[in-house]
Amino acid sequence: ALQEALGTLSEEHRTVFLLSEVEGLKYGQIAEILEISPGTVASRKFKASRALRGEMERMGHELP
Repeated sequence: ALQEALGTLSEEHRTVFLLSEVEGLKYGQIAEILEISPGTVASRKFKASRALRGEMERMGHELP
């Protein structure tokens, strides 16, 4: 279900989310890799997390 939900994100949001949550990179590191500001990283991560939560709930998964 998570893979399916990740597939609904834009490429930009998915990339930031995966670099942060899967690769364990800090916002500054992600910003350097993607050549964007740390603030943009934070914004994309927030929006990705919110969208993933909504999609998972839409699929019927209860989240804490």
